[in-house]
Amino acid sequence: MLALSLGLGVGCGGSNHAAIRPEPSVASSLGAQTDFRALEARFSDLPQSARPALAPELARFIETHPDDGRVHLARLYLAWSILDEKRLPEVRSLATMERRGGPGPVRDFAELVLSAVLRREGRAEEAVRALKDLRGKLVDPLERELHAEELVKALVDAKRYGETLDAMLDWAEQANAADREDVVSAMEALLRAMPASALETSAAKFSAAREGKESEARAEARKWLENAAQATLVRAAITGQDPALARRLVESGRIRAAQAETRDTLEALAATSVAAPRVAGRSIGVVLDVTDETSRRRSADAVAGMTRALGLPRTASRADAVHLLTRDAAEPGDVERALGSLAGDGAAILVAGVTDAAAIAASVFAEREQIPVITLRAPPGAGPEKPFTFVLGEEPASVEDAVHAALGALSARRAARVGPGGASCDDADRPPGASRFPVLEWKQEAVDALVLVGDEACARDAALEAVSTGLHPGLVLGPEAARADVPGRKLVVSSGRFPFAVHALSAEEQDWVSRYGEAPSWYEALGHDAAILASRALSAFPLERADDPKIVRLLHQRARTELLRAEGPLWTTDAPGPSGGTVVLRTLRAASPPEAPKGP
Repeated sequence: MLALSLGLGVGCGGSNHAAIRPEPSVASSLGAQTDFRALEARFSDLPQSARPALAPELARFIETHPDDGRVHLARLYLAWSILDEKRLPEVRSLATMERRGGPGPVRDFAELVLSAVLRREGRAEEAVRALKDLRGKLVDPLERELHAEELVKALVDAKRYGETLDAMLDWAEQANAADREDVVSAMEALLRAMPASALETSAAKFSAAREGKESEARAEARKWLENAAQATLVRAAITGQDPALARRLVESGRIRAAQAETRDTLEALAATSVAAPRVAGRSIGVVLDVTDETSRRRSADAVAGMTRALGLPRTASRADAVHLLTRDAAEPGDVERALGSLAGDGAAILVAGVTDAAAIAASVFAEREQIPVITLRAPPGAGPEKPFTFVLGEEPASVEDAVHAALGALSARRAARVGPGGASCDDADRPPGASRFPVLEWKQEAVDALVLVGDEACARDAALEAVSTGLHPGLVLGPEAARADVPGRKLVVSSGRFPFAVHALSAEEQDWVSRYGEAPSWYEALGHDAAILASRALSAFPLERADDPKIVRLLHQRARTELLRAEGPLWTTDAPGPSGGTVVLRTLRAASPPEAPKGP
């Protein structure tokens, strides 16, 4: 935790918030006065999390001394004590009762309580307005501190981040010495909760607006807040692997206070930053994930599908052509770097994510940079909460549902799996002459069905090896294995037009088969669909290159809007496009494999 040694005792010295509260004008007994002062001191000293324990004693005071002048404050202390106990109707009732009195400190405190209720009811904007109306009216130091804290939290809840640091400065200045550690912890948590982009902008304005002459205590609080905001941004850059933010922090020259190891990490991350995004006409960027054999094969198929769908290279010379840009990702952490490089080269829509890890990285980039990215696998949490992540790939759960349905249709009693989640297709460590797959175990366990979710070659080899040992299981082929020519009873997980059937080809599909000699693989079909949607979205884009950051942001927003309504003849789904959402819907089903078309 960062240290905050604020010497900020506002009022007549000391740390007791209640020290300067005006005495009530209504007569009271000495016993009531003594009881209330003890309750008031404890209310002042306790953190909010511990104040509910004081509620029964406050309620007894109200019941025992109903005519005492201090009962009004006691009701408001009781209301504040139970604010976080989900007893908001009771809190509102107590505060409303005290607001009925004439103008004065009690009524102002009641308004503060009601403002706190508004925030907890999710009415943050109303709470901000009410709290701003109370500025300068509260006379008690404790109430001023409670007000300052509530205003900061209401501003954060209302996403009015540009005002938050100034409000935090007031809160820090109002903080009682005994509360400083809790105030520091609360402010650091709120800083972490702010979006990094909003905090970065707010911190820059906060530093630029530094007052010429401040009290020593306020200047100390300002310096701490600047350092805390900077430390939060450094942590956000490193944990979020955000090279652009890291570069801006390094270039600001304000990270010298960071520990050497942290500073080195930040500078290394900043060094991976690429050029600022731009839009160069109608360009689509695709990441070639070459981290392993599976991702390499999928990426090659996806790019082939995109290239062929765009009619490249024969259409490249046209003035209105959609261009395809590529970048390699050779290491697991390279996907975001490659996407940033593509954005810097002018791609308005990006395509990535042939593995689950790459899809997650692509989604993180899309939301952070607000550039639309089409993922060829489904990252978790996709949907309205991630407006720049467009999911074209299949949901793993949907594939498993289709596999389960296929096993039921085959009346399978015991199934074995080949590919991800099952027997490996990699035979690099297989001794010479040894079986590539555990076929003997399958026979011993009476396996009567194989689920083949690897690639075509793996599926074919597993099925043939099983047959060679006298095992004749039913076969369920996942989308990647759909074209495998394997013997036996089999069902294919299919979707939309995929896999192609020889007797039902459209003109475009027939052209594909004629040109390339066979029907597309699953990732070729996904690449085709990604290119169709992206090219339709960019069809009316200006051809000129845009470098101005404001124009580039507007073009990325426009690309997202156009992608939401893009439609075309897709192969991997019956849907024509995202249909206003960010997830292309598809129905995976188990079907008999169609007769595969062949080219000349």
